[in-house]
Amino acid sequence: MKSRNSTGALAVVLTILGWMATVAVVNAATDPGVRPGTAAGNPIPGLTVDQAALFQIGLDAFNEVEELGDGLGPRFNLDGCGVCHSFPLPEELPRR
Repeated sequence: MKSRNSTGALAVVLTILGWMATVAVVNAATDPGVRPGTAAGNPIPGLTVDQAALFQIGLDAFNEVEELGDGLGPRFNLDGCGVCHSFPLPEELPRR
């Protein structure tokens, strides 16, 4: 026969786990997908100067043609980020 304390503790643990699972689902990140039109590949509106600078650094790194010595592995047979992440195509991205 189970004691009341162990049954109560189990109920508390199950309640907490259920709450944690609910919070995880509600707060889960969602991918909005490719933004249509000219917005794709451009920074989002309202960035600070520092955020815009970081976006530009990332865009430059994204568009850079890489070599084997730059960190691409021996099984990766393409030469940069844009060849896999092709929406929008790298040549359609804004150049600054």
